[in-house]
Amino acid sequence: AASPRPTDEAIRRYYETNAARYAAQETRDLSQVVLPNQQAAQQFAAKLQGGTSFEQAAAEAGFSAGDIRQAGQTRSGFASVSSPEVAAAAFSAAQGAVTQPVRSDFGWHIVRVDAINRTEGRRLEAVRDEIAQQLTEQKTQDALADLVTRIEDSIADGATLEEVAQ
Repeated sequence: AASPRPTDEAIRRYYETNAARYAAQETRDLSQVVLPNQQAAQQFAAKLQGGTSFEQAAAEAGFSAGDIRQAGQTRSGFASVSSPEVAAAAFSAAQGAVTQPVRSDFGWHIVRVDAINRTEGRRLEAVRDEIAQQLTEQKTQDALADLVTRIEDSIADGATLEEVAQ
């Protein structure tokens, strides 16, 4: 039998429990170099201020294009691969801006903000049907799993297939 449609209360609870999934989000495409010491970081920054492109300065420092790209980073994700201080600098900078050198346990970071990507949050009204469908599918899967367990238990208790079918 079809599972009953979830209640408005169940939908609201699911939405609140998974609020981060529906909240507004910001990711950034970044270019980053990590240099071994402050002097190297200051020299890199001076090249940028002198008009050298980030890519060219990075290549001269021994980085390939693949080494410097950090696409689709969230603030928390970037903090986990750099440091909270580096992420704070990168996420407070405007698109196209380059941060001052910031020290972490890995070295001295200089980050350019290549793009800022914002996703609007989704209100409960906009995702109500999506959540209802997910909850209905989950109820159906739970009911099927329960039925399989009851059948297996009956057979294990010695019932025949005819008895189980009834």
